[in-house]
Amino acid sequence: MTQACGGQEYRQWLTRFLCVFQLFVIGAALSLSISAQEGGTQSPPPKRNLYVGAQVLAPTQDANTSEYVKELVQTIQTKWYEEIPDSATPKVKGLVVLRVRISKDGTLLVPIPTLEKSSGRKELDKPALDAVVAAEPYPHFPPSLNKTSLEFRLLFLYNVTPKSLITWRPTP
Repeated sequence: MTQACGGQEYRQWLTRFLCVFQLFVIGAALSLSISAQEGGTQSPPPKRNLYVGAQVLAPTQDANTSEYVKELVQTIQTKWYEEIPDSATPKVKGLVVLRVRISKDGTLLVPIPTLEKSSGRKELDKPALDAVVAAEPYPHFPPSLNKTSLEFRLLFLYNVTPKSLITWRPTP
């Protein structure tokens, strides 16, 4: 299902999502900068604002999923940085929203993620899709998470900051 930009319902969803998303972006950015200093994780391409966020789409019965989601975002983000083409210059802006279901053993239950919202540019959509597939297998669920699988909404931002999403419109 592709969601069109605009509409009150979409704006409400986006506002709620941004609250959660910003926490994961901040956590992932801090972890990535520490990891990069230690030589562990690839840094984003220079002069680009690139963000990945994840939202758990099912109740997790009070289990703390924040550490797992942070690790999930880092795993995907590392693969995404490898996939981003040179054509995604700082002038190119886009938002890609994917939906995935991951089993507790870290495998994708559906081999190809669902494209919920396209950026309208194949050169932006494809790296996001490819990164999610290439990042498999994902970390196993923590023991405290008593689920056989979880569904996630993944947000990939190209040169768009999380705060600016509320008023942002794609460039033609």
